[in-house]
Amino acid sequence: MGNFKKAQEIIKEYNKLRLNPKAKNSFGLNKKLRSAGYTEQEYLDEIQKRYLVNANIKFKEITDETLVEEIQKSLDKNTILFVNPRNVCVYNGDKDFNSNYSKEHNIPVHQLGYSGGTLVALNGDLGCVFILKKDGLLGYLQSKVKNWVSENIRECEINGNDILVNGKKVIGFASTKIGDNYIYYFQSSFSVNLNLIQEISVKKMVKIPAGLSEFSNKTRVDLINEIKLWLQ
Repeated sequence: MGNFKKAQEIIKEYNKLRLNPKAKNSFGLNKKLRSAGYTEQEYLDEIQKRYLVNANIKFKEITDETLVEEIQKSLDKNTILFVNPRNVCVYNGDKDFNSNYSKEHNIPVHQLGYSGGTLVALNGDLGCVFILKKDGLLGYLQSKVKNWVSENIRECEINGNDILVNGKKVIGFASTKIGDNYIYYFQSSFSVNLNLIQEISVKKMVKIPAGLSEFSNKTRVDLINEIKLWLQ
């Protein structure tokens, strides 16, 4: 464990030099942070970790049927929604998808407004919605989930907004902002229906979706418990 207070003072002094590029270059930020026991990334991660622990975040488990309503109700409350789709459902950002197919087959579509495409979720998958007052958490959340997935899986990587296992997409991330609230979404698939995804998505399938259960015996309950540990 590094000396966080010392690292804070180092960053404070460094930030005072923001209008003096020459002094910033000669400050030796990385060396000074190492003297406090941190790399620059470790210090940034520590800030995110401390925020989550101290943000008084509430949990709520819901089905997809009330998702949009629950997001609106939870604004300004620092909340994590754990979403278990009742059946098949679609989460959509701002991209086109086969809405006619969804209507014809009575598949509910939840318009979430993030910048990104369409995710098809099945009962037993886990959707997570973080409703927080802090910007810039998406990369940290990705790394935390990736570390959890890769505990017993060798070929695991972050690729853009997705986590891939053996080159297949098992978890997708997205974010948006509503008022003063930063909303972070991720959808973890434990099983997939490729034919259904191909019917609903109009985008060429580059990253082949897969269920996490194809590679691991971890469950949605395990992931929920892992996320709760981040706040302790």
